[in-house]
Amino acid sequence: MKKFFSIILAIGLAIFVTQSCNESDLLDLTNPNELSSETFYQTGEQALSAVNVIYNSFQTLGLYRRRYFFLNDLVSGEATGLGSLAGDMVQLEQRTFDGSNPAINEMWTALYRGVHRANLVIQNVPNTQNSITDEQRRQYLGEAQFLRAWFYFELVSVFGDVPMLLEPANDAVVAGVARTPRAQVFTQIITDLDQAEQNLPAKSQYPDADAGRATKGAAQALKGKVLLFQGEYGKAAGELEKVVASNEYALVDNYFDNFTEEGENNSESVFEIQFGSNTGGQWAADGGGNGDVTFRGQEYGFNAWRNVIPSERLQNEFEGADPRFSFTFYCPCDEFNGGANNLYSPSACPPPDGVNPVTPDDLCNWRKYQRYYRSASENTNSPINFNYLRYSDVLLMLAEAKAEAGDINGALALANEVRDRVGMPVYPTDAYPFSSKEEAIDAIFHERIVELAGEQVLYKDLLRRTEYYAEWVPQAQIPKHLLLPIPQSEIDNNENISNSDQNPGY
Repeated sequence: MKKFFSIILAIGLAIFVTQSCNESDLLDLTNPNELSSETFYQTGEQALSAVNVIYNSFQTLGLYRRRYFFLNDLVSGEATGLGSLAGDMVQLEQRTFDGSNPAINEMWTALYRGVHRANLVIQNVPNTQNSITDEQRRQYLGEAQFLRAWFYFELVSVFGDVPMLLEPANDAVVAGVARTPRAQVFTQIITDLDQAEQNLPAKSQYPDADAGRATKGAAQALKGKVLLFQGEYGKAAGELEKVVASNEYALVDNYFDNFTEEGENNSESVFEIQFGSNTGGQWAADGGGNGDVTFRGQEYGFNAWRNVIPSERLQNEFEGADPRFSFTFYCPCDEFNGGANNLYSPSACPPPDGVNPVTPDDLCNWRKYQRYYRSASENTNSPINFNYLRYSDVLLMLAEAKAEAGDINGALALANEVRDRVGMPVYPTDAYPFSSKEEAIDAIFHERIVELAGEQVLYKDLLRRTEYYAEWVPQAQIPKHLLLPIPQSEIDNNENISNSDQNPGY
């Protein structure tokens, strides 16, 4: 008899592990693995501890510490691997992966670990009675509902039908859970977000020390994103308009402030993945350690490992005068480290006599989420947060929903708000006339690519806008690559999923 799938084996059916939620060090936990759900969820402090650990799932190697940005950037065609890129990552870029790919397996595991932790809170926190107010109880429950919706959206959008667990794993489900129809999972995601919206405070109601927690606006924005993914444009517009009408968010004046440590959790941030100083071993970060740093700087840094660079296709998407190009990429001759250094290259920008080139070639490199704006080098301990939802994303999603409804003028105004922030000529332009629904959608898709480049947004945009997929990723096989394969480890360990249940083509 097979045992329950690997994500449950990985966490050993424990309640959670010792680790704080984010760089605010909201709570210092003390060996909660010795406690059971029956004895732990007694006080408000314990309930908060459990919520904090759900957020820690973002900081594991399967998600934003390492695999998540690689997987999204490579399969979307935004990133190009260099010779140092590991073989399993090369598979992602070349579309030669199958269910044995470690990156896919690790992301699946991390997402289900998050689901399990959220389920524990949803089941137990409503019964917490000591040292907790009704308002706190609702907030903690809302955070867990939002986060469970996030994990399931990540799963269902790229894997299709997935096992859906709404209660903590226990002995009754060790045999495994069959794949739940995609539509049913989406329904549950919307239900969770509806409840989270009712339970969560607005962003302005949180103290600064709680920056990064899920908010009412984040629930509304994620609901809009999920509905847009499903093609429910009218409903998506309704949710996104709530975010705009809240007056809780605004575009920051300096676009690049969204990608620096100093600019974290600013007025444009709707939901941001928190990182901070290193407090534990990076490579062991499976949710059981205390590290809260990401490898993004080291992996993508031109003066570091430089495993990937921005693809030529992505660079070519930018209009010639778009300042977001230089905010997104470093190219030969660009200054870095506060102007103290130049990015010398062999021929495009040869160094002075006696100075070695910074890069061995003349290619451009990533700038977003790199610390080169203040440093000469990168390492494995980057503390810079990731934006999952920015207000500019909300505006462009709403613009797309309005365009789909035939409101070209409404869509135009929203897209131009994003362009005006960086001083770009407003639509319509010669390249993007914006005079019909089709032209408007094409312009908005372009705007999303350049505005949100390298932010792990394009992959899902391609999955829902399949007409652009082949153009962006010529090696992709449609419809096979509209889904990732179910991890082979899941099939091997779940007696209710067999090889015949694998996604088509794998």
